[in-house]
Amino acid sequence: DIIMLLNVDRLIRYSPDKTEAQIPVSAAAIQVEAKNLQLEIEPKLLAEDTKVLGKPHVFCPNATAEEKAIFRERADNLRLLGDRENSAPINMSLAVVALNGEHFGINLGVVREFTDIRQVTPVPCTPDRIIGNMNLRGEILTLVDIRNVLNMSPDTKSLSQAIVVEIEDLVAGVVVDEILDIIHLNLSDLATIPAAINSVNREYLRGTAFYEEKIITVLNLQKLLIKGGIVVDEEV
Repeated sequence: DIIMLLNVDRLIRYSPDKTEAQIPVSAAAIQVEAKNLQLEIEPKLLAEDTKVLGKPHVFCPNATAEEKAIFRERADNLRLLGDRENSAPINMSLAVVALNGEHFGINLGVVREFTDIRQVTPVPCTPDRIIGNMNLRGEILTLVDIRNVLNMSPDTKSLSQAIVVEIEDLVAGVVVDEILDIIHLNLSDLATIPAAINSVNREYLRGTAFYEEKIITVLNLQKLLIKGGIVVDEEV
């Protein structure tokens, strides 16, 4: 007798027109077939990617030499513009003020407002640098004179304007002769303090800069008020 061994899987999935019969198959069989298909297709896709990536991308390959020169010039200009933006200097906003005929710059980062001085009430038993108190819209504002720290002669006769500064928990009115201008200074234009200036504690000065053909001295007002002995923390 002859015994024939049947391939049940092929028998089930085979149809006379060589198409897949619409008969459900097991999940395991589907996974095996999908894996085989993946192994067959992936090398072809990789070959296609390698073929495409291996070719350099050319912008406007049919451009004339003159057009290519224009494109190159535009690319160079864009690159220079990006370099300038990345290296753009940082600006500092300053209030330019006058004290005893000299010009100083105060960082607007610590300035709250500007005000005219009126009706000053002296504070007893305080140093000369404390001018007195002033009512600023219901707030008691202490007016201070920074001239002595800058080795200048005090001048209480011309009390006209003050800069209200707020540094940490300190609010005070810095007395000035005149508020001249608001400017924006590039930090690259800020020069170091000349070595000849020894009369003023240099840690209170940030540098010098030109303003309308004059030299202004940029103050480090935070250090000046806190470390320069301007702030009074004494019991009267």
